[in-house]
Amino acid sequence: MLTADKLTATIDALLRESGEKPSDAYAAALFAEHERQAAKPTIPFQYAAMSEMARLVERCALSPSESAKDIAAAWNEVGGGYFSLGHYPWAAKYYEKALAAFERSDDKLADDEELSERLEQCLYDLAVICGVLGDEQRAAMLLATAGRILPACVEGIKKRLGKRERIKRDPFEATARYFEILPELDTKIEAELADAPRGMGFCFKYWKAKGEILRRDYNVEWHSPNVLNPHIRFD
Repeated sequence: MLTADKLTATIDALLRESGEKPSDAYAAALFAEHERQAAKPTIPFQYAAMSEMARLVERCALSPSESAKDIAAAWNEVGGGYFSLGHYPWAAKYYEKALAAFERSDDKLADDEELSERLEQCLYDLAVICGVLGDEQRAAMLLATAGRILPACVEGIKKRLGKRERIKRDPFEATARYFEILPELDTKIEAELADAPRGMGFCFKYWKAKGEILRRDYNVEWHSPNVLNPHIRFD
């Protein structure tokens, strides 16, 4: 398995060997990481990869040659990585770094279609996170930021949120303790289901394993989405 140390060495080598500015080296590293992700690496590897990506962007952000636009796009990728892992506090942290960089950018966002789309997805994901965590204050600040940066996307985000089906989640999933144990919990679930086929009905095996591990190892009674949402058909 590719360890965090090996990943760090790979990224450092890309930075040293690239004759281009750090943001281009970052793009090369990110592409290489996406290729590794296609090989379905383990959960610990994915968390290690995102941590190393965050470290790299932090370093690039200190460079005076980096544009705010490039750094914003890079932080957006890190936030998206954590969002896909379901670690919402970390996703929010890096998404908000992306928004701060977007606000510092001299580029006209309305004239940059790709950047505008990235920003809208970032804002939408943050809105989803606010909903999951029940953070109304952060949600209000988010809409204010959206109005300043790209007013045209605010209504689109509201419409997308309105269409999004509200699935009830166990309240434990909005607690600090849940996100503290999440990397370890994910690793244990992955080990438990290592030989289970990933197809129709896998979600029920996943939820069963998750509930058993939370009860056994963390003394937490957790209720799965199918229990909390009997009106929704899951497969």
